[in-house]
Amino acid sequence: MESAQEELRALTGVGEGPSGRVRVTVDADGRVLDVRYDQRALRLGGQDLAEETLTAVRAAVADLRRRTDDLMRDAVPGYDPLRTQDELERLLGAARW
Repeated sequence: MESAQEELRALTGVGEGPSGRVRVTVDADGRVLDVRYDQRALRLGGQDLAEETLTAVRAAVADLRRRTDDLMRDAVPGYDPLRTQDELERLLGAARW
């Protein structure tokens, strides 16, 4: 399990915008580590570039979530991300005063 924790902390997610002109990398906490624009991205208008960037960030976070779930399935027999999320929400809801 300790090895899995180290692997979880080291995970990154990578995502691209729909045109492939923007590439984003996020760390295990979902923080943006890197944003890359190819030369064609510079031809996009401001709004289009912003939308491409947001889409790339969302894709990177989804990639990170998928990688995290895969690692947890390998480390914890019977791990189910949906059931785990439901249980966490239930516990957090019960802890409110």
